[in-house]
Amino acid sequence: MKFQKNLLKKEGEIYEKFNKYLKENIPKYLDSKDYKNYLKKEINEIKKDLTENDEVKIYIRKKDKDIIDISNFEITFNDDIVGGFYIIKNKNIKYDCTLKSKIEENSEYIGYLLKETLNSKEGVDIES
Repeated sequence: MKFQKNLLKKEGEIYEKFNKYLKENIPKYLDSKDYKNYLKKEINEIKKDLTENDEVKIYIRKKDKDIIDISNFEITFNDDIVGGFYIIKNKNIKYDCTLKSKIEENSEYIGYLLKETLNSKEGVDIES
């Protein structure tokens, strides 16, 4: 019982450290070449699914507008988006390429990695 309680405590600590890491490093990422490449890759993938007849509205941070070619889209600036963008196609199909959605999509995998780290006990003192 004590082991399980300590394990849950360590999981919480690692989760908190991970969230702190994200909060500290996302702003750095948003200024990086990798982020610009991410935006370009995502928009190019979506463009493959669009036709000239599609009504396309993009929601993007004002700061990101010049990174990708969105000249054929109706643009709405939304600085509440931490990073990335989302697109509404024909008023009913949403492509969500925000960083928040990518983190949420991968949360199970992130949780798995956290548990694996704990289970391997590398650098984690479960008994304390």
